[in-house]
Amino acid sequence: HGKHTVQFGYQMQQFRIEVYNEAGITPSYALGIGTGNTGLTTAQLPGAAASDITAANTLLATLAGYFTSSSQTFNVASRTSGYVNGQSDLKHLKLNLYSFYGQDTWKVSKKLTINIGLRGALIKPFHDDLGLMANFNYSKFDPAQAVRFYQPTGAFSGANRQAINPVTGQILPALYIGGIVPNVGNINNGMVLSGQNGTPEGLIENRGIHWAPRFGIAYQINSKTVFRGGIGISYYRTAMNGLNSLSTGSQNIYRGSTFGDSAFNLRDGLPYKITWPNTDPGQVPLPGTIASPAQQIDQNAGRPARSLQYSVSLQREISKDLVLEASWVGNRGVWWRASSLLDYNALQPSTLQSAYGLDWSNAADRTILASAVNSANAARFRARIPYAGFNQAQTVAQSLRPFPQFTTLAVTGAPIGNTWYDSLQMKATKRLSHGLDFTWVYTYSKELQLGAENDTGGGVINDILNRNTNKQLSSNSRPNWLVFATNYTLQKYFGNKWMNLAIADWQIGAVLQYGSGLPIQTPANTGNNNNVTIGRATYSTRVAGQPLFLVDNINCGCFDYGHTQILNPAAWTDPTAGTFSQSAYYYNDDRYRRRPKE
Repeated sequence: HGKHTVQFGYQMQQFRIEVYNEAGITPSYALGIGTGNTGLTTAQLPGAAASDITAANTLLATLAGYFTSSSQTFNVASRTSGYVNGQSDLKHLKLNLYSFYGQDTWKVSKKLTINIGLRGALIKPFHDDLGLMANFNYSKFDPAQAVRFYQPTGAFSGANRQAINPVTGQILPALYIGGIVPNVGNINNGMVLSGQNGTPEGLIENRGIHWAPRFGIAYQINSKTVFRGGIGISYYRTAMNGLNSLSTGSQNIYRGSTFGDSAFNLRDGLPYKITWPNTDPGQVPLPGTIASPAQQIDQNAGRPARSLQYSVSLQREISKDLVLEASWVGNRGVWWRASSLLDYNALQPSTLQSAYGLDWSNAADRTILASAVNSANAARFRARIPYAGFNQAQTVAQSLRPFPQFTTLAVTGAPIGNTWYDSLQMKATKRLSHGLDFTWVYTYSKELQLGAENDTGGGVINDILNRNTNKQLSSNSRPNWLVFATNYTLQKYFGNKWMNLAIADWQIGAVLQYGSGLPIQTPANTGNNNNVTIGRATYSTRVAGQPLFLVDNINCGCFDYGHTQILNPAAWTDPTAGTFSQSAYYYNDDRYRRRPKE
């Protein structure tokens, strides 16, 4: 109306994805003599060679139907079905996106136009329509209902090491240490199911409407020059939360009582009868093993990533058919998924010092941390286990983790990643005239990220205990990028109409791309054993004054790339033991050779 042009609209997106997996639903069996079956020995076959005993046992297992292991995958059909034999792993994934916008283009004068807009987006979390997702919710954990564990008492090791019931004071054998005291607390304390008892679908809160304002301006300085600028906010969808991999596994060992007795009969199916849900804490990890934990979903995973985008440009008509433009374009991204920046099972040097008297910077203490619990080098930590059944071949460092039965304990969907992008973009456009048009574009940019190499997280993390030190160049960084594209349309050069018909209006085109090489990763360290002493690896340290390359120009094409040593090994060294490398993972001057596309 008048000087205002108003637009508004509404958008609805509904995604329905059915993911199925039938792997393992048919039982599989491995024949052989194993833990559950006693095989033939030299006592029964005196004089037989070892190879003959092996062949006899293979024949025995085949004829008698002995098998070393069997497996089958069980899935549920609904919350109330329990595990169903032969049921496919079927997930009904749902994602709903709703948005509306309003925009006013205001022509203030002949030279000035202002654009103001506002978008509201309701981005609901991904979830399983059957509501089968489960998770541990810290806010639902009641300390008064916490389970209790048998504690060690007496000596660290030996016959005097015993277990004590912290509730009754009862003294028991040492094998009870780390076991759950029966009838105390709630084993399901803090566990929630999606869509039940106030737990939202997808296990993460719907954060409501996200507002995204936008502003733009265009001003004609003179008949040949225009200034433009704009700034706006946009949102990405929520994380999928790993809905395709919410599963775990278990095993039970069955033995025959005497030689010749079967552990169980195939006609009876698997003897391991499982129930759903299974709250037995001994299922994962398996006794005597260390495993990755069941997947955890960050409580803030419902927050979609936000990007603030901005640009300023100046466009100038140089001649009738030639236009030049220079722009500054950038964005700032926050709340990207960055699970690699979290590890709830990380060992912290300060905790090692205060709780166990271990100084990570001390060589003798690092030796203790790297030693197996059952070795003499474990010193005062020898045979000191965090719970009954802990494998003493594991290191002391593993035994001191907050959750020693697990390795890295990360969560999915943690919105703590950030991105930074700034660029100078220059463009020349020649409009079609005399059959010729071309576009020339040059971009000089800088791309940084913190735990957000892509939309699913990633990025190399060095010192996870000091998060902000991991801000670094993106692995996709290419600071210089030039593109030239041209088309030429053949004209009617001849007076003969048949010649013109055969030649005219054919087009010849070319696209040429030239840019910086991708950055080379800093080498991994070879002598620093951080991965063993504290559970986190690091990488090499750059040596000041040393060239990165042994050739003058990596892009010259003047040597045999397949037979010439290019990288300088002296440019890197291992960081001091008991520290993390202070070097960046990518350097702007350490790049692969350029690969033009023409």
